[in-house]
Amino acid sequence: MFWTTLNNKIMRKLFAILTLSVALAGCDKEPNDNGALDVSLNEPTRTSIRVSVDETRAAGVDSAEGVFVNGVLGSDNDNVTMRYIMQIYMDDVAVTKYVTYSDEPNVEFTPELIPNRDYRFVVWADVVTEGKKDIDNHYNTKNPESLENITLKGEWNAMDESRDAFTGFTIKENFTGGNVNISLTRPFAKLRIVATDKAEALATPVKGLITYTSSHRAAFNAKTGKAAAATVADKVHEYTIMSYTADTEESYTLFTDYFFAVDDKISLTFAFYEEGVSYPIMNKRYIAENVSVMSNRITTIRGNILTGDEKINFGESNISVTEWGNGGEVLIPGIVPGI
Repeated sequence: MFWTTLNNKIMRKLFAILTLSVALAGCDKEPNDNGALDVSLNEPTRTSIRVSVDETRAAGVDSAEGVFVNGVLGSDNDNVTMRYIMQIYMDDVAVTKYVTYSDEPNVEFTPELIPNRDYRFVVWADVVTEGKKDIDNHYNTKNPESLENITLKGEWNAMDESRDAFTGFTIKENFTGGNVNISLTRPFAKLRIVATDKAEALATPVKGLITYTSSHRAAFNAKTGKAAAATVADKVHEYTIMSYTADTEESYTLFTDYFFAVDDKISLTFAFYEEGVSYPIMNKRYIAENVSVMSNRITTIRGNILTGDEKINFGESNISVTEWGNGGEVLIPGIVPGI
């Protein structure tokens, strides 16, 4: 009796393990000639998944090119690196996640996948700190684990190029293995303000004060590639202006910022100060209204920001609004008034 009970327990345990193995490996069930089901296991196949960041911005301008060339990554800075997270969904259920680190704009994953399943490969890449690479730096990615609700972590600072990040996904139905290529683009817009009159200004600007008078999108869903419909409140940036190697007396970057966007319009005010002075260098405090921004694009407000004092109408003054995309700079219709 004892041995019978023990044998039954062992058999039940072995059957449970076998059942779990079938569930994990996947199976195809076809009725045989006797009407019974034959179960055949699909052996996992190793797949090469190549991830690369698309070049979408202007060449030769630091703040336009982004994190890979503006001194944040590489030999100029050994304190940070790019973290690539790949979440794999099978039949629309998150099943496994892979993480790798690199200063390069392309990496490769080689997961083992069960063939003949529907897969979605979702990738998010952002900057993390060496020695703390498993800790979120600028963006919350671990709650939930599936990258479906990425939000800003900590303080939202202007002129911080390490906030650059990339994302992308691809869907493979009834996937049987082979190479997969995923192109990553930025999930947010980048805004710049560039002065072309630093040499004529009363003083060199050191501090900036930017106030958004319109709300921003609050989160990003990497699984769908869409920013959240919900928005966060206005933001005031008080910051120290940083210098880019591409800056000259004729073209000087006064402000850069990243924020989640789709195809939106934003409004903001801006002023710039010399050290220890409480009034702006410019003759007027400017306001920009309904400036077009778009994910994976950089929008630039450019002109005689520091010395101009006329009412600014787009197309009729020294201020222009442009965006970089698809390899060139194009004018954006709109109005940039001043007060």
